[in-house]
Amino acid sequence: MKYEAININTADADMLSEVPAVGKEHAEDIIHYREEHGWFQDWDELKAVPGLTDSIIADMQKTGVRIGSLSL
Repeated sequence: MKYEAININTADADMLSEVPAVGKEHAEDIIHYREEHGWFQDWDELKAVPGLTDSIIADMQKTGVRIGSLSL
């Protein structure tokens, strides 16, 4: 399933938690980090979010989640 409509910079925790690689706990971590540091500019910035591994980030990219206008 693709999640192209989900933009990591604008999605709320409920939307992010729908992505299988994310779940509720990581969604809240992403939101908290985004509120503290601003919008993500690229996928590498997600590595700074506590608990997000390279594997989780790669899985997010495969689902079609976007960062801004970028999608992989």
